[in-house]
Amino acid sequence: MIQLSHLDILNFIQTPSHYIAWDFITALGDTIKEKYEHLLRTVYHAAGMMDNRFKLRKTGYWIAAEPLAMSILETCSSNFWPTPSSSWVPGADPMHIGQLGKRFDLFKDTKLDPEFIVVGHYAQFSAALIVLENYIF
Repeated sequence: MIQLSHLDILNFIQTPSHYIAWDFITALGDTIKEKYEHLLRTVYHAAGMMDNRFKLRKTGYWIAAEPLAMSILETCSSNFWPTPSSSWVPGADPMHIGQLGKRFDLFKDTKLDPEFIVVGHYAQFSAALIVLENYIF
């Protein structure tokens, strides 16, 4: 696993390879939980678009988001595996907090705009940007 810096994430936001808008109001689902599960499927869709464009492996992806958006992704998935607290780096921002399955490393970035979820791949210097609109906690 490679440690990301906040500057790296900001560079990805400036020049995304894919841009996806996700709107809470128009998302599929009747309940808040179903709508946030749709957000998780959107993250997987963004990775799939990068797979197709860059011919990438299915593993080696990372996700960066601010703490509240990241907590949505953590709770929507039964595949969330937290990083042991003994391996946390105090004061690191972004901080590696765990994995979704074997596919995504999760980074919580407190300095990131709450409207963005950034999905990237370690082998490709580009990322998909998911812009969150009208979402609530």
